[in-house]
Order: sequence, then C-alpha cells, then structure tokens
Amino acid sequence: VRLVYPRRGHVAKCRQVSSATLSEGAPSLVMALRGAHANRVWAAAVGPEDPRVAKMTDGGSLRAVYGMDKERNLVRCSRSQAAARKEARFFFEGSAGAGVRLLVPYPSDTAVLVLRRGLDGGALAKVFGVLLSHGLTLKAASRSDVDQRTAAMLGLPGWLQPPRAGGGGTPPVLTAWTGEGASRRVPFVATKVLDIVAGA
Repeated sequence: VRLVYPRRGHVAKCRQVSSATLSEGAPSLVMALRGAHANRVWAAAVGPEDPRVAKMTDGGSLRAVYGMDKERNLVRCSRSQAAARKEARFFFEGSAGAGVRLLVPYPSDTAVLVLRRGLDGGALAKVFGVLLSHGLTLKAASRSDVDQRTAAMLGLPGWLQPPRAGGGGTPPVLTAWTGEGASRRVPFVATKVLDIVAGA
C-alpha cells in the first residue's frame, strides 16, 4: 500500500502505463494485491465501472456503495495480470523514468503540543493514546516549566512559566509529535484532546 502524491510529471507518465486517472496534487491510495485469482476476486469486490450499473447488479460492491458516477467511481483496478504487473512496477518500483520521483509523500514534519499544568498520568495516557491512534509518533515529552524569556521568544502562553511560590501543582507537559502532515493533524485532533484535558 502506498500513498501517491503526484506531480505533473507523474500524471503524464501514469497515462503511458495505466488507465488510472491521477490528479496533480491530489493524494491517491495505491494497493498491490496478491493471491489466487487476485485480479478476478478484486474486480468482483469492486463491481462494474459505472456505479449506477453496480447498484443494480452488484449492490454490495465498493462502487455500488461508495461510487458517484463513471468518472468518480471510487476505485480503479487493473484489467489483466499483464497490466497489473506493469502498474505495480510503475507505482512500487519507481520505474516512472529518469529524474521523476513518483512517490512523494506528504512532508513529514513536527508539531509541538503543550498540555496545561496539573494533568495526572491517566489524563496524559488518554491524550497520548488519541494522538498515537491518528498515526503520529511521540518524539519527545517533558514535564517542565518554561522561564518567561524562553516562553516569550517561542510565542508560548504565559501559564507555562513557573508559578509564584506556594502554588501551581505539577508543571505543564511539552510534547513533540512527528508524522506525515503532523502540523495539520495535531490541530485536527485538538477537540478530542481538549475534552480529555477539560475532564481531568
């Protein structure tokens, strides 16, 4: 399984080896399936190319359930074993041609998530579980206060600073998460994280 994030050169090359329609900049999930009569079994699971026909003849097929019309029919599969081998080489062995990198994933980046002071281990475990279940990887975690100067330099909130004498509870937790599109995905799960933090 691969996530293909095609550029203009990839789209043009793809037309030469496959009837699959790639759109520049739009991610597509590519799968290579293997097994006895894999091509025929997969074609049966997918259903006819036109979802309207699929709804009448193969009501439980993927295109019948999720397809919209012949152009937006959700999925495309190889028409023969020879075509399947050719497409598998193109998508999985990098034979897109000299100087063309076919498989360009979403850039892997890092997002920092700071959790308020006073959270106990149970709440942290729930927050970490939510983020891990969304495919992110925890790269660093530290329970510590941040001095005023560092907080201001990094644009962090004032509540990260050490409390005045005699209060504050356990320090905030600073975490760093990595993964494809982490800087977009961490805010996406923020509402779940906020629910956990609010209930702690």
